[in-house]
Amino acid sequence: MRGFPLINLLAVLGALTALLIPLLRLNTPARAVEAPASSERPAAAETPVALNLRFVREPVRFEVKAEGRILPFSGTGLERSARVGLPLREEALELEVNVTWPAEAAGSVAEISVSPDSRGELKQNVWADGTEASEVLRFEWKK
Repeated sequence: MRGFPLINLLAVLGALTALLIPLLRLNTPARAVEAPASSERPAAAETPVALNLRFVREPVRFEVKAEGRILPFSGTGLERSARVGLPLREEALELEVNVTWPAEAAGSVAEISVSPDSRGELKQNVWADGTEASEVLRFEWKK
């Protein structure tokens, strides 16, 4: 006995659809729930920070960013300095340093020292890969 092929096809399609619906729900990412504005992380208080930048060879261009803003440095030649207010989150500070040197100064290095008020001075070096260096430096102070 053969049965009814059309009814058999509809039954198989119904069973496959019933299996497909839970699979689609499992693979669909959940919607992100927006947190209310009052639960946003409070802005950290700014701490006065002294920054010193020393170069082995004078750069063509340099830029230091913290919290998305470019920090203003003063001075010329091989040493530059800045004193700015920056938030220390979890007793740490991240700086994005970008330096470009002339072709004859390939493989050069820059040293950046950071000293927030009431904390010790920390230093890190940025080494050039050819004539350019671009790094994110993280300075952490122990509590």
